Amino acid sequence: KFGYRPTVLLGLILTFIGGIGPSIVENFKWILLLRIILGIGIGLCNPLAVSLINIFFTNEKERASMLGMQNAVSGLGLTLMTFVAGLLSVYSWKYSFLIYLALIPVFILFYFFVPEPSAVSENNKETKNDEHTEKTRIHPTVFILAAVIFTFFILPWL
Repeated sequence: KFGYRPTVLLGLILTFIGGIGPSIVENFKWILLLRIILGIGIGLCNPLAVSLINIFFTNEKERASMLGMQNAVSGLGLTLMTFVAGLLSVYSWKYSFLIYLALIPVFILFYFFVPEPSAVSENNKETKNDEHTEKTRIHPTVFILAAVIFTFFILPWL
């Protein structure tokens, strides 16, 4: 409903707020709330990374190459950021949250260089089969399982 660009930008903003926030606050309940905001932000961004690759790259070989690079860079970034967070935590546990400052250039680059894929997706729709026209519905059991998993992971922190 909102489009890819606004959703990713909102996700990056939420990830930044939820990531940097714990370096500022002292109350554990606020830190927990900020970590939830971080999770929501990441949840808005990460799935769209693969979706944008599928939209912008229609050639199967290019798409596979980009998906491989996305996976490799994700793993490398995660490893590097964990290392930097460990180095920062030597000085104070609060400093380890400063790794989320790395989102500032990501936000700027995405804002200025990634177009809204609506025009691109319109061109792709013409070349693809319309075999996926029916809506996919989520089975109610999925919501129940998600609530159980959420409760399982959140209870030890309360």
